[in-house]
Amino acid sequence: MEVKMLKRIELHNHSLESDGRMSVDELASWLTSNGISAFSLTDHNTVSGFPLLREYWEKNPVFEYLTGYELTSWYGHILCQNIREYIPWDDLDRENGDLFLDRVHAQGGLAGMAHPKSFPHPVSNGLNFEFCIHDWTKVDFIEIINNSHPAYPDNAEGIRYWEEALLQGSGAGIAPVSGMDLHAPVDMSRYNRTWMELDCQLETAPLSEQLTYAVKKNRTIVSNGPVLLCERDGDSLSLHIDLKTDERVRDLPADTPFLLSLRSPSASFCRRLQGRSRLSLSSCGIRTEEPIVLKLYPENALPVENALPVCIRASVLPGKSQSIR
Repeated sequence: MEVKMLKRIELHNHSLESDGRMSVDELASWLTSNGISAFSLTDHNTVSGFPLLREYWEKNPVFEYLTGYELTSWYGHILCQNIREYIPWDDLDRENGDLFLDRVHAQGGLAGMAHPKSFPHPVSNGLNFEFCIHDWTKVDFIEIINNSHPAYPDNAEGIRYWEEALLQGSGAGIAPVSGMDLHAPVDMSRYNRTWMELDCQLETAPLSEQLTYAVKKNRTIVSNGPVLLCERDGDSLSLHIDLKTDERVRDLPADTPFLLSLRSPSASFCRRLQGRSRLSLSSCGIRTEEPIVLKLYPENALPVENALPVCIRASVLPGKSQSIR
């Protein structure tokens, strides 16, 4: 399996510029002191924190950051990454969500749904994604796990929402991510993390370029410990469970068993997996040209339909992934 670089990134954070409880400086300081050296600032409906974050970074250049914001509307929340300036949305309604996605892309940015399956009206207006998307190729990523929202039903349904979009073809290429949705200091020991699986030549590239590559090539991994690596070569699927990258699982034996679930548009397959393995896709009933959702579960998580994965990612053929703008 080709050597890749894994890099953690946090894509959903708020400061006092919107409804967070930390100033921009305090937020950046808290993230870096907790081992998070690559992150995005995504305050609600404002980019006022951009110059503040830049000023803090100039004094403390020990981290990498992205500029973004979280569109917060009655019809859903959209995370915008790699943007330069505020993007207007006053003319949006439920039927034209594509218009806002076009505006994000016009700035060279990435756009994705935040917590798409949270409690809707009348519990909380806007948290559930209700924009009508006419062209799903304009959606770059979906926040399948939001760490500030409950596992059930919110995140379980968020995973299913992304999975169905990917496998039904409407969302082919949409990358999965997680988000802390950080508003105040919290214990992150049980939080899911987003990892970017990057080619080694991108190690010194700007963070914005790294994220664009990982999202467009569908090389983002959402994990709560083990990180599942995979490579496809025709009918062959090479797999490796990485237990070294995340410090929370480094003490586990390298051959710790997990349950692996594979799902494509035509088949579902489940087997025990330890360390490294190579599978024939056809023996699993999966066609070589199909996108695949891969999920890891604890060995005793049966039936898997009732458990939340400890790692989830997709395997999409190069022709099916999104082109890098």
